[in-house]
Amino acid sequence: MIKITILPDNQYLVDSKQKPKEGMQYSLESMTEGTNAQRRTREKLIMLYWKSGKHPKYGGDQYDTFRDKLKRSIGEGFNKYVYGDIFQDKKTGVYLSKIKQVKKYEEIPLYIRDDPESRDSILGKLKSFSKYTKKQNQKFIDNIILDMSAAGVNDDEFFEMLEGMNHE
Repeated sequence: MIKITILPDNQYLVDSKQKPKEGMQYSLESMTEGTNAQRRTREKLIMLYWKSGKHPKYGGDQYDTFRDKLKRSIGEGFNKYVYGDIFQDKKTGVYLSKIKQVKKYEEIPLYIRDDPESRDSILGKLKSFSKYTKKQNQKFIDNIILDMSAAGVNDDEFFEMLEGMNHE
């Protein structure tokens, strides 16, 4: 990746070993703010946490399972719920079933939430990281750093990353 700093009078300073090529077009992105920079930071922190092995409360043998547990615990969690409901048709008296979708858990009828068998049919859909706002990304990054520190993640790569974040 080529890093440059924009200077006055349409000048720039190359901050990386790789140099831009004359005549080539480049698409610029701010390195200090924006969701793409946050996405890279977030994903690197998740991978560092996973590789550390110091995440017993999230467990799981698979990286994707670990990631989903982080989304649920320290991220935005579920953004919609799907459940099945059985009801009796008032005209025919026949019992029918219907799949319903709601945005909040509290919108699921209490008789479904309180019944152990019905409750098992409730499925939550985790909010995709690609739908996180800048504020939600920052909150997740802050939360994972706190969680990693509390879990005892202390390798050099983690500290280098934190140091780099403090200088931005």
